[in-house]
Amino acid sequence: MNRSFAIPAALLHRPWVLWLVCWSVGGGVALFSFAPFGWWPLLMVGLAWLFRTLARAAYLRDAAAASGFFAHGYFTVGLSWLAVALARYGGLPWGVAAVAVALLAAYLALWWAIAGGITHWLWRRLGTVRALVPAALWTLAEWGRGGLLTGFPWLMPGFAAAHDAGPLALFNGWFPIVGALGVTFLMVALAAAWGNAPRRLQTWGITFGVCVAGWGLGQIAWSEPAAPPVTVSVIQTVVAQDEKWDTRRWQTHFTELTRKVARAKGAVVVTPETVLPLFESDLPQTWRAALAAAFAQGNDAHAPDASNRTLLLGLFRRDATGIHNALTTLDGRWHYDKRQLVPFGEFVPPGFHWFVRWLAIPFADQVPGVANPSLGAWQRAHWAANICYESAFARWVVRDVRRGHRS
Repeated sequence: MNRSFAIPAALLHRPWVLWLVCWSVGGGVALFSFAPFGWWPLLMVGLAWLFRTLARAAYLRDAAAASGFFAHGYFTVGLSWLAVALARYGGLPWGVAAVAVALLAAYLALWWAIAGGITHWLWRRLGTVRALVPAALWTLAEWGRGGLLTGFPWLMPGFAAAHDAGPLALFNGWFPIVGALGVTFLMVALAAAWGNAPRRLQTWGITFGVCVAGWGLGQIAWSEPAAPPVTVSVIQTVVAQDEKWDTRRWQTHFTELTRKVARAKGAVVVTPETVLPLFESDLPQTWRAALAAAFAQGNDAHAPDASNRTLLLGLFRRDATGIHNALTTLDGRWHYDKRQLVPFGEFVPPGFHWFVRWLAIPFADQVPGVANPSLGAWQRAHWAANICYESAFARWVVRDVRRGHRS
């Protein structure tokens, strides 16, 4: 017994082990910066603590380790929900699911570890621009992990500062000008200044100026309506994932869907992603007719734009290129194929098919769409679509808006 605990006990007496544990816990606590809590200053305090350590680190490896373990705790807690999805719905043992999440977090943390190591190295040579060095490197790291290998921009620090209103909505005005990456730059720069010069009046003067400017810019209307508002009804069928693929339950789920479609009054009615796990071409004609009849019930005196209403269904679609996660009109005349697919959820990255054999969810590799066709116009406003995971990729939304679409 004593022999088996000799190594862990020895390790625990090493200060660097405790420090690494502290960094990991600190990164995990920083996740309270995101919704539903929204305490984004907590992330900046955590980063300030990290940058203070980087400035005092004796070696580059220490700076990289501190940054990496802080990031690993940050991403592990932020992605912990994936373990539930993999174990409960994917059929993986809980231990394997936890390891999978830890490995993904390790990959994401590697970006911050590299940024931290380079920050330490440059600070030894460029001490006069301490705040700008990590700001530039962390922003570059976030840009890289958001685009390389299909990209995974989850938990970008700038996202935490987005608030609808209230005393913490101090960066909102910066988003229309510099975007989430730019806000990340500002947050990291301020955190670095807090960590390196917390007592300087200049540090708090710049912080006050950035926050006041962000609040002031947030009072500006950066866009104006191109047309009168259009009412949209979004349906949520609340079907558990472990029931969704059970063919014995499909009729019950379809009946519930038609009931909710009948109650929807919007000019545009949208169902969830893959609301029925069917190919659009395989949707029974009797079900199409039932949906059309239910949708027609919304064309009463209280329905806006009753003469020009559209029902959008989340279904699978296949063509010569492969299988698509699609959004389609009931008549099939318009469809949108998802462009940004989820790794391991909708397609398997090259070299990782061995891992997917562990999964029990019945899916085949899907292929991304190549365009976002205009859905049509209501009162002079053109519309396009994005599906679930795509919302985390601002480049798709910006590209569609520049084409004159609402998404």
